[in-house]
Amino acid sequence: MATTKIWAVKSRLDHVLSYAEDKEKTENKEWSKVDYQSMRDVMDYFISKRRRRTLRMKRKE
Repeated sequence: MATTKIWAVKSRLDHVLSYAEDKEKTENKEWSKVDYQSMRDVMDYFISKRRRRTLRMKRKE
């Protein structure tokens, strides 16, 4: 089953990373390369948006 959300790490980070690295557990075989790129684009957009917001907040301080 593919991972569909960001997990809160409550105990050991190495367990979460090991699971995420296991393609048998995290790869969605129904997705094409275009689907993966689209998801990556969305994630990159929100990461950059958050960075811009953080920078604006720091400038106001």
